[in-house]
Amino acid sequence: MRVSTRAALAVSLLVGFHVLVLGIVAGLIGIELWALSHARFVALKLAFVIVPLIYAVLRGYFTISGRQTGAEPGIPVSPEQQPQLWRLVRDLAGQVGTRPPEFIRITDDVNAAVSERTRFLGLIAGHRTLYLGAPLLAGFSERQLISVLAHELGHYSNRDTRWSALIYRGRLSMIKAGSRLDDEKWLHRIIGRLFRFYVLRYILLTADLVRRQEFAADVMSARCTDSATAVSALREVALLDTVWRRFLGQRVFVGWDAGYLPAHIFTGFLEQLAEPARQAEYEQLRHDLDGEETSPFDSHPPMTARIAALESLGAVPAAPITDRRALALLNQPLDLLEYAYRHDLVDEAKTKRLADFGTVQSAGLRFQLGAAAAEFLDHAGRATGGPATLRTVLDAVDAGRLAALDGTEREAGPDLGARARRELSRPVVEGGLTNVVMVALVDAGQARWKHDWASEPGVQITGPDAEQLHDSIVDALVEGGSTASLRGLLTAAGVPLDYHPAGTRPTVLTGEN
Repeated sequence: MRVSTRAALAVSLLVGFHVLVLGIVAGLIGIELWALSHARFVALKLAFVIVPLIYAVLRGYFTISGRQTGAEPGIPVSPEQQPQLWRLVRDLAGQVGTRPPEFIRITDDVNAAVSERTRFLGLIAGHRTLYLGAPLLAGFSERQLISVLAHELGHYSNRDTRWSALIYRGRLSMIKAGSRLDDEKWLHRIIGRLFRFYVLRYILLTADLVRRQEFAADVMSARCTDSATAVSALREVALLDTVWRRFLGQRVFVGWDAGYLPAHIFTGFLEQLAEPARQAEYEQLRHDLDGEETSPFDSHPPMTARIAALESLGAVPAAPITDRRALALLNQPLDLLEYAYRHDLVDEAKTKRLADFGTVQSAGLRFQLGAAAAEFLDHAGRATGGPATLRTVLDAVDAGRLAALDGTEREAGPDLGARARRELSRPVVEGGLTNVVMVALVDAGQARWKHDWASEPGVQITGPDAEQLHDSIVDALVEGGSTASLRGLLTAAGVPLDYHPAGTRPTVLTGEN
């Protein structure tokens, strides 16, 4: 199907949806009026079906085509607060041939988007909002930011097809509308499924069109900067998405259960991005774009295809652009990004103690590993009938009761031999025993929680030899092994064999920032 024909059909489906609904309602009303004029008793019985049906159809229709509501993500920034950013956005809107957004909001995710509050499935445009993710502003150069902004604004330029902006708005509205239909009553479920079928047809019809629009928006991005910058922006988004998610899990929320959050999240994120020892890894992430899963519903072509198209375009800089960081466009940038991220956190975040990254990491790791160690020891106590201590675990290991320590005796079944049960249990017991030993060494002052940006969080042993300690755990768990060497190392390090983690909220000021 030709692009122009497909585009015309897509617009027809947008308009036709409203005509279809009005036709159904008019037809149902017509049937009821005809019955009233010919057989009132029949009309009364029909009303019990027709009235709820009309209600369900209109309810679904207004749910889909009405104005989108709900809390906006992020925080708004005005032209007075961020004049350089607003000036850049307005200039780019003029370059791509579309109106600038009425609002700019800074969000907490790795994303940039321009959205409109539309009505009637995008047929009537509303106010336009630009959403900019705080992690992008932290990681982008100014050139990369210009490239991404030009791409997002380019979706509304109408330069690739006559109806591109309308189709783009309509698709976004259809996707949002389909997610708002509810299934609380059987009649609503039936109508909802019919409407979802219509939405699905529209999404499938426009899939190829919107993928073409993505290529067209990429061309706009390259023309406002150059091909190399546009490619680097795409690669940087992939990098920032991976690093940000890892950063949140390992550095920000690691102390959540222990009651801690970092005081300066984006200061740490910038340090993580700038860490010299990580640069080779980051460069690999920028280029590791293979293996993307594709679907007929995808609105974006594969990243590799977009990069190849941009490189073949060979666009050169239209005008000189400084290569400073995107943060230079913002007033008080770190305060802004920090506030934007914390704004969308759940209310429980306000109850957390703010601390440096070393303290947060120490608190979080001690809480997590301490809880896991306590659970392992408690299970060992129940399984063996002894106290929930390190000594009980070591005694069970010496007695060859590895299966009891991880519950395999209850779960494996009678057909599994003793040696097989031991082999199945060994990795579980090794992990549990290692956790107990690490937490015990930290509590004894013979190890500390390691915090630096060059490596992953973990435990750094400062007392006994780490390799010798690991070997003693492994040797104890082999058939015929003994915990004597491990007991000796722990005793020499000042770890009591009757050890059990004390509480879940220990003193944590042992990390280094």
